Amino acid sequence: MTIERFVGRVAAVRLPSVFNPWGQRSPHDTSAGGPAARRRHLRAHLSIADPALLIVGEAPGYRGCRYSGIPFTDERKLLAGAVPRVAPPSGRLTTFPLSLAELTATIMWKALFDFGVAERTVFWSAFPWHPFRSPEQHTNRRPTVQELELALPFLEETLARYPDTHVATLGRVAEWSLRRLGRATSPVLRHPANGGATAFRTGLHRLLRDYGL
Repeated sequence: MTIERFVGRVAAVRLPSVFNPWGQRSPHDTSAGGPAARRRHLRAHLSIADPALLIVGEAPGYRGCRYSGIPFTDERKLLAGAVPRVAPPSGRLTTFPLSLAELTATIMWKALFDFGVAERTVFWSAFPWHPFRSPEQHTNRRPTVQELELALPFLEETLARYPDTHVATLGRVAEWSLRRLGRATSPVLRHPANGGATAFRTGLHRLLRDYGL
């Protein structure tokens, strides 16, 4: 399946207490942001023929992928032109007073650049849409088992798109989804949030060393 069709299928999903960044518009979107821009960003991010590393996380957060359209990536990083394969936006993506930054995104991208693999890394999520605690959309919650099951075909397609790529999971939810697809051997990286930045960097460095990257 082409990236265009894949992103279109991802954008078509509608679920309760879930925001679809690629198919729904937020009241805080600017004219340079919105679902069409986020689809464009995601297509560009996925458009790498043979990445060295695929990192699978849990689900998008409201300060990152909800507005950028790319997992583990925030508005500030895009505006800085610091995301490989993605052209900088023509202006702000959100109407918040300051451009949105996500700590996890900052830590992860810095580590990837420091270790020389940022250009060869691609991201996906076990549950690719943003689950929130209704009615407040600017919250994050863990996806349910039923939601994760629904998302498995999209994860499976992503793994199939990059068959020779080393895969790592960020956290136990992503590990659970890969186990459901028979990928039980993928290394689990410590999530950078809640004091896990050093452990994440250490784990990523060890993984890249073991893989010869």
